[in-house]
Amino acid sequence: QEGYLEYLSVGLIETMFQNRLEKEVKKKDCPFVESSVQHGSLNRLTDAFAVYVVSKPGKERESFRELLEQIEKVRRYGFLSTELERAKKDFLAIYTKAYNERKTNKSRNYVQEYVNHFLENEPTPGIAWEYVFVQYAFDQMIDSVVINRMIPNYIHSYNMIIDISAAEKDKASLPTKEEVLKQLSEVSNSMIKAYEEKRITTPLLDKKLKSGTIVKESKNDILKTTEWTLSNGIKVILKPTDFKKDEILLSAFSAGGTSTIADSKQLLTASVADDIIANNGLGKLDNEQLSEVLSGKIVSVMPYISTYEEGLSGSSTIKDFETLLQLAYLRFMEPRTDSDSFDLLMSMFATQLENKTADSRLIFSDSLSLILSNHSDRTIIYTKENIKGIKEKQALEVYKKRFKNPADFVFCFVGSFDIDSVKPQILKYLGSLKTSNKRESWIDNGVRYPKGMITNHFEQKMEVEKSSVYLHFWNDMPFNFENS
Repeated sequence: QEGYLEYLSVGLIETMFQNRLEKEVKKKDCPFVESSVQHGSLNRLTDAFAVYVVSKPGKERESFRELLEQIEKVRRYGFLSTELERAKKDFLAIYTKAYNERKTNKSRNYVQEYVNHFLENEPTPGIAWEYVFVQYAFDQMIDSVVINRMIPNYIHSYNMIIDISAAEKDKASLPTKEEVLKQLSEVSNSMIKAYEEKRITTPLLDKKLKSGTIVKESKNDILKTTEWTLSNGIKVILKPTDFKKDEILLSAFSAGGTSTIADSKQLLTASVADDIIANNGLGKLDNEQLSEVLSGKIVSVMPYISTYEEGLSGSSTIKDFETLLQLAYLRFMEPRTDSDSFDLLMSMFATQLENKTADSRLIFSDSLSLILSNHSDRTIIYTKENIKGIKEKQALEVYKKRFKNPADFVFCFVGSFDIDSVKPQILKYLGSLKTSNKRESWIDNGVRYPKGMITNHFEQKMEVEKSSVYLHFWNDMPFNFENS
């Protein structure tokens, strides 16, 4: 029990620290764009608690200072009880799902547990024991006082490794050894305020919705599905399965996608419109607030816009199925703008593209994209220069056009549910969506593969010599199930 208690406690510390850094990343003035907190082994005999950040270009010194201050804040003040309660909820949701699916667990998961137990000394008492113990430990043994007393064992000012790396061209912006030591001393002796947070009281969805009805129902005996047409025109396909005991999958799709956009100059913004909107939160909640409201739930619904279709992809446990439907409703009815989140996302894109011209894999990939589209002006190539033309307002307009009519979508639900049990919720959240009789399809913009053999010869300096071979064959084929 003591070993597993420590295993749980360290996991909670990891999770709370990661959540805190992710909040920092979302702030407009944060100097870094990515973060990671990990407790693991440097080797078989040595554990390490590691915190990483990825700096914005030219912000390496500021990122290092900010990271030290965040570490010092945790070391000095620990975590709030509200942070711990959210982390406990997230953990318990994961353990509950694993317990519910214990009889359909894949053999590779058992193998990985045995390997971790042998090599890493990870406890493996089995999910039945773990599920009961975790509930007891969270209720009776682990509170913020216990957690904060443990922090000095993992986060301290001695026996520390500081690793700072960057591209050769950014060498001048890195702090020197003397600066690093000076920053360490200054931060450890500085006045740093304890972490504070506001409690989120805004509900995910507070509207009174009028449920729809089923106007047509049919069965597909081959696929074992039930199909509904709702009173607002939405088509729903349901397939109960027993592959997993606590998982429901959602796939909603509609023909159209970016093929409907006539102006090729808008395609760059359209290609990332789904990422922009997904990053902005939903309804009255920004992305950070949305994460807190969904604390303790295993649920996700994300939009996508591809070349020829748009849709939603989601999943949940049985317990969180209503939340899944609420998120789906909001994805259609209440996408939102958030200039700070947009600026952060663009900053992340810029950081990822900063060294693209030196990455032979990306150069090779872009070259292939252009060849396979026969150099169509609809081919999207991302550079740190052209992403400056991406506009949030235009992205929202693209998104709203693609998702303006839910009746143009087919909603598929597959998983561990009873049809009669989910019917009222589906009628409430999907049946209440505003729709129209207009239907869309994808548009053929004449993009075709090139004919004959194509050779594109170019030279690119490579740090590591390697070969990449890509073979692509195409031919006209009838579109049918067998060929697919």
